[in-house]
Amino acid sequence: MNPKHCVIFSTNKWFSAVNEYAWQLALALDGSADWCVQIWSQPGGPLIAKAKEKNLVTQTFAMRSVIRVLRALFLTKPDVLYVFEGHEHTVCAIFKFLFAWKFRNVKLVRLRGQDREVRNTFLNRFLDIKLTDRVIYVSKCVKDRTPFAKRDDRFKVFPLCMNNDRFLENNLHVELSALLPEVKSHFGAGKKPLVMSMVARFDPVKGHNLLFAALHQTLSEGLLNRQILFFVIGRSENISLLELKSLLQKEIPGEFLTSDRNDRAFFTSEKKIKEEDDQSIQGSNSHRPAVIVCFFDHKIESLQNFHALTDLGMIPSLGSEVICRVALEFFAAGVPVLSSKAGSLAEIVTPEVGFNFVTGDVVSLHQQLTQALLLVQSSSALISEMKGNCRKEFLDKYRASRFVDLSNELSG
Repeated sequence: MNPKHCVIFSTNKWFSAVNEYAWQLALALDGSADWCVQIWSQPGGPLIAKAKEKNLVTQTFAMRSVIRVLRALFLTKPDVLYVFEGHEHTVCAIFKFLFAWKFRNVKLVRLRGQDREVRNTFLNRFLDIKLTDRVIYVSKCVKDRTPFAKRDDRFKVFPLCMNNDRFLENNLHVELSALLPEVKSHFGAGKKPLVMSMVARFDPVKGHNLLFAALHQTLSEGLLNRQILFFVIGRSENISLLELKSLLQKEIPGEFLTSDRNDRAFFTSEKKIKEEDDQSIQGSNSHRPAVIVCFFDHKIESLQNFHALTDLGMIPSLGSEVICRVALEFFAAGVPVLSSKAGSLAEIVTPEVGFNFVTGDVVSLHQQLTQALLLVQSSSALISEMKGNCRKEFLDKYRASRFVDLSNELSG
C-alpha cells in the first residue's frame, strides 16, 4: 500500500507554540510508515531548519508567492493539508474552492493556536465553516476565543502530542552526587532532598520571580524537615542569568558558590535545616542549607536524568501557555506538576496530576507549594497516585501516535 501524503504549511517566522505544534505533528507522521510528509514555510524559517536536520522534504515560499503555492499544490496534491496561519489558510481554501475538480479529495485542516481573539468577520466564518474540512484548536482556551466555533466534530480541540520515550524510562537510576558534583558536599547523608524542577526560558512571563517569593514564604513557615533542591533550567532571553540570580537573592538570603562556568550557577540559602539522621558529621547533628538552587543557562541533553530525580514540576507562568510541552515531559516522567491557570494550563494540569494556583498570586502559589512539598515529604499516597496518573495521562492523551490517528481519520 502506497503511503499517504501530508503537507504541513506554516509561514510563522518564529519557533512559537504554533510551530512547536507543527513540528511535533511532522515528527509523528514522519515516524509512521503510512505517511510521507512535506514541510512548507518561509525561506530560512525555523521549521525549514529543523526539517533539513531530519532530512524531511521541504518547500519554501515568500509570503506572497500565491502562484508558487498553487503550483506546489497541483504537483503534490496531498491527502491532508495542515495550515497554521491566516494567509496560507485563505490562499489554500480559495484554491480548493476554485479548483474543486482537482482538490476535492484534499482535506484542508486549519490549526488555530494563537492566544488572541479571532475576529467574527464574514471572511473568517466563510473560510472556517464553508471552505475548510476541519478546524482544530490546540487548546480549549483558544477555541473559546473563536465566537463562531461550531459545536460539532469539524471544530474540535486536539492538544499537542509528542514522542517522549526518553522520559518514559521506568528503570532510570540517577545518583544525585554524580549529576551535581559541584554541590554534593552541601547535601546531608540522610533522606533525599525534596526536588523541584522548572524548565522554561528566562523571561518575565514565565514567573520565576513569583516562584522565588513563594518559596521564601514556604521556607519561613518552618514546616519542612528536609532540604529542597531546585533545578532552574532554561536559556537567557528577556532575563539574563545574572538578573535571575539577583532576583533570587532579593527573595531568599544566601550565597552563590564559585563556578568555573558562566552558564551555570549554584546557590545555597542562608537558612539552614537540621537533619537528625545525618551521620556525615560524626557525633553531631548537621545543619545544611535549607535550599540549594541550581541554575542551568543552556540546553540539557539528558533532561530525563533531572526529571528522574524530580518530585514536583513547576510551571508558574503568568500568561501565553496555549500549549505546554514542558508539562507533557513532566507527565511522561511521572512527575506531578504545580502550575498557574494561565492559558491551557488549567486544562492540562488537573487535580489528578497536580496542583493549580491563581495566576500571578504569590499567596496562592505559596499555599499550593507548601501543601505539595508536605505531601512529598510525608510520602503521601496521594503523591504516589498522582505519579501513576501522570504517565497514564500522557499515554492516553498526548502520545505522538495520536497525531497519526488524527491524520488517518481525516484522510479516511
